[in-house]
Amino acid sequence: MRLLFWNTQRLGKGSPELKYIYTEGVLAEGFSNLGVDIAVLCEVTSGLTIGPSALDKQVVVAKRTRKRTQAQLGYAGLASDLTQIQMTPAPIRNYSIATSTGWLLKGGTKFDNQSKRRVAYLGQDRGVGPHLFMYHANASGKAAALTSWVAKSCNEETAGRFLLVGDFNCSPIQLEATMRINNITGPGIFWDKNLKTHNAKHHDMVNVYDYAICSGFYCEVKAIDTRGFIPREVMSDHLPILVGIGETL
Repeated sequence: MRLLFWNTQRLGKGSPELKYIYTEGVLAEGFSNLGVDIAVLCEVTSGLTIGPSALDKQVVVAKRTRKRTQAQLGYAGLASDLTQIQMTPAPIRNYSIATSTGWLLKGGTKFDNQSKRRVAYLGQDRGVGPHLFMYHANASGKAAALTSWVAKSCNEETAGRFLLVGDFNCSPIQLEATMRINNITGPGIFWDKNLKTHNAKHHDMVNVYDYAICSGFYCEVKAIDTRGFIPREVMSDHLPILVGIGETL
């Protein structure tokens, strides 16, 4: 099975038309030439249509301000036959989780009180593959602790048979250290060792934030370099990644 993940943050730089064109182009390349079975996106805006499917924002958390309540950008998913992947909020267990320095996260043991976003559950591949999850972690110092929290819960909920993919807003090395200090064993961390995936200032790709955590299955990850066909000034802050589950890429 092959899965494509992409954080489309700032893709098109405010132009819905450009965002549609480049999203459709990357997904078409994935489905037609890279053998992708499922494509999942985060930072999705309303009104994005790919082929016959209007991609609904799913598992959205309301953002409350003093003046109004509005929905944050959400998740979306599409299968290779262009049908929409239905997602549900994943139940995340209560824990006391420490940062990589050993300090417990402030704010209690309830995940929804700590994380800006929920974890999306995508289902299971043909009833025998891994349980699939997606998460976009806080862009803060809590990212590694929150991602460790999600990995621990997914591992326990599925008896060690899961894949978690996303923009984790922390490096794999930092996540490894945080998982270790929280005694989270079993899940492995998989990323492209040759190409970084995140660049907030559009000078070059400088961080690895987009990757996979997997348990119970062979996994490989490769970043898809979109710099050759999307102009730098309208690129997303992130490169898409291709995840091979139970197969080489």
